[in-house]
Amino acid sequence: MARLIQGLRETEGYIMTSRDRVRLALNHKSADMVPISLGTNIVDGFTKSAKNNYERYLGLESSSDVLTHKAMGTVATPAKILDLVQSDFRTVRLKAPWNNPETVYEDGSYLDDFGVLMKPCKYYYDAVTRPLAGDTDYAIAADIMCGGPMEQALWLRGWEDFLSDLYVEPLLAEALLDRITELDIALWDVFLDAVGEYVDVVCQGDDLAMQDRAIISPEIYDKYIKKYHKRIFLGRA
Repeated sequence: MARLIQGLRETEGYIMTSRDRVRLALNHKSADMVPISLGTNIVDGFTKSAKNNYERYLGLESSSDVLTHKAMGTVATPAKILDLVQSDFRTVRLKAPWNNPETVYEDGSYLDDFGVLMKPCKYYYDAVTRPLAGDTDYAIAADIMCGGPMEQALWLRGWEDFLSDLYVEPLLAEALLDRITELDIALWDVFLDAVGEYVDVVCQGDDLAMQDRAIISPEIYDKYIKKYHKRIFLGRA
């Protein structure tokens, strides 16, 4: 099948790229053939069982599953399948709230990040509660959706390494803190552009203390961490 498709795509010594083919089609112009899309997004993607069955049918080794939509049970199309059918598309994805249940119950039901209770049925999940149904005269909070500069640095470098960095490799520590802060601000820009006019409280955390003491001294906080908090909360260093 792959050789047949490749032969159809080779015209007068020129092999049209997938991007060329798709752009021509989207502009209502003739290409060497109709573009192929298989499992490009969660709407036309495989469920886990369908993917496994298709791999067996094609004689491919079973691949690991990368969940793209928990409630729908869809998974990313493996590269081997995309290559075999010569799909003209590849996909990039952003973390989505529906893929990250924080509360899971014994019957398999879970609460997604929006507070919707999703209950398993035969092939997928159904929404069984609607958190904004009825009276919604409540204060609205935008929940934490990214790590604060210090805690994210501790997660990335490890406690011993990052705390040592603050004393012996401050340029490295500040470069990491700066990049995390830029990412946090960018995420909040996107989030608040969408919901900012509707929320009363915006939540952002960071990890500065243990149960009975601060992780770092006030002097180290003032010197290295405070300016990143000011950038996030006040919009200035």
